[in-house]
Amino acid sequence: AFAAQRESVERQLRALLSPGWVRHTPEPWFHQLPKYLRTAARRAARVRNEVERDRKLEAQVAPYESALRELASGTDRWKPAPERDRLRWMIEEFRVSLFAQELKTLAPVSARRLDEQLTLARREL
Repeated sequence: AFAAQRESVERQLRALLSPGWVRHTPEPWFHQLPKYLRTAARRAARVRNEVERDRKLEAQVAPYESALRELASGTDRWKPAPERDRLRWMIEEFRVSLFAQELKTLAPVSARRLDEQLTLARREL
């Protein structure tokens, strides 16, 4: 019943803790990693009682996550791309705003702001 949610959380964790994450996670995002892990944990703990809510929230994140994967495919993952990287971390902050508001975001984030950042990231590449 929770397969889609489990896969989403696992995908998030793989992205956060991928090989080289210590070296390649820039400031100030490096110090936000515990918050992102707590967000994933809170989401997992709540999904049992709020499956439909979780699906709706994930549907808000999914297009940006997909666009980021598209931007990263075919390019050197570690090649400097500041706008793409900013989009990546804004997506994590967006998850915080949706799944664990009590943890507070580092900066204001919304779908509109993500759309603007996605445009900048696409222009960059």
